[in-house]
Amino acid sequence: MKTKKNDLTPEEFTKLATAVAGLPFIQPAQRETDYVEDVMHTVLNFHIQEPVVVNALNFFQLQVQNQHRINDHHQLKAILARLPDDRDGNEAASLFLWSNRHWTRIELMRRLLEFFESIGISDQPSLRAWAKAASFEADFKDRVKGLGIAVFHWLQIRCGVDSIKPDIWVINFGKRIVGKRITEKVIVETFGKIAPLVGESMSTIDLTIWHFERVSMAVKDSPELRLIAWNMLKAGIEEQLREEVLRDFNWQVVLDQRHKLRYDQAGLTMTPDRSLFGETVPGETSITLRQSAWNEGLELEMLVQHETSLPLPLFKQLQEGLAEAHWEASNDPYFSASLDFEEDMLMSPGMTIDGLAVWVAEQIEKALPGLKIGKV
Repeated sequence: MKTKKNDLTPEEFTKLATAVAGLPFIQPAQRETDYVEDVMHTVLNFHIQEPVVVNALNFFQLQVQNQHRINDHHQLKAILARLPDDRDGNEAASLFLWSNRHWTRIELMRRLLEFFESIGISDQPSLRAWAKAASFEADFKDRVKGLGIAVFHWLQIRCGVDSIKPDIWVINFGKRIVGKRITEKVIVETFGKIAPLVGESMSTIDLTIWHFERVSMAVKDSPELRLIAWNMLKAGIEEQLREEVLRDFNWQVVLDQRHKLRYDQAGLTMTPDRSLFGETVPGETSITLRQSAWNEGLELEMLVQHETSLPLPLFKQLQEGLAEAHWEASNDPYFSASLDFEEDMLMSPGMTIDGLAVWVAEQIEKALPGLKIGKV
């Protein structure tokens, strides 16, 4: 069967499906949204930096919505009707609702509300019912000037429809994999076919690609080197545990599973055979060195926990020594101390093993106060 001009060849489809299957999937959080929030997301959340959108919506929800009773379609329209539909009026509305000057987004919101009203949408149930049954070509294309296919599918996702928005992040992902720009329509159709092949929803793929492309994981990170780094950290820490100060304890050092070390919150756990704080403070002590999840930056942290609180004089003594090494400690309801390494486990593909060994040695040096915490 001959492929259409904009379609993918079987080879290109296979490349794209394979690349999707290898992504570190993130499941979307399930939460209820309201009608006004969905309307505002629809007109704000495209071609604007994320912090601007977040700040605008937070301002509306915390400073405006309840104080001025803007909770439904008609109340929102009434507020907008107080100001003229021109640049000055829309800029004033933007300042009032969002504390910014994005007047063109107010203009879009007026048009969107008019469109919704023309097809009988004025609340969340009617919006969700429409979004579930609608298609872009038949029900949204050219109906609200300035809002296109990516916005339509983003609205569908927010309304609980399993879809993918063909925005710049998904377009760039596809182009990097197959070597050409895939049209928005073909993206939606293609990912609809890929989703069941990889056993994930389109919404999950959409969220994962957004994070993955936004932080350039494909070109800035090598998860294989991360596995090597964790094994080197484990070997280096085990060597430290054989030193005179620490070898009085029998240590169990456990590295998390390989698949978790690639992208998840994971690392290694060190458990001595008895309390690090001596016989007067019995109980189990554990020390973990871990990375945050990849979408949270793979930031490296060390955490020491004892299952009970420490005697106050001992805690104060430890707290003073740990503070000098930039640790944070607490003693209620149990003792814990943590250190942000101000490093991450993002591994540059250009890193050599020799360079990695130097970096690992630096991290172990930072970890020593935690390993010797009972001696601080």
